[in-house]
Amino acid sequence: DFKDIISLSGKIANHDNAVALLGLKSDSARMVFSRSHDININIGELFKEVLPIIGGKGGGGKFSAQGGGPDVSNLESALDAAYVILKNRYLK
Repeated sequence: DFKDIISLSGKIANHDNAVALLGLKSDSARMVFSRSHDININIGELFKEVLPIIGGKGGGGKFSAQGGGPDVSNLESALDAAYVILKNRYLK
């Protein structure tokens, strides 16, 4: 369930040089993003940038963000978009 995804995201972010972009399909599309403290990315801004893809609501801060939306069919597209933005903007 979503609590497990949140927990997994936190465990990933506890490692150095780590970013977690996780999603869960259920009656809605749910996402949680997090990052380790040694990476200079505002994960909340990244999250808010892709959240409209699932028609979602949510938010967060520099280190983690979570939320969901009704458009389950676009969850993979939202996660893919987050990865592309992360790769092109921050991991050059």
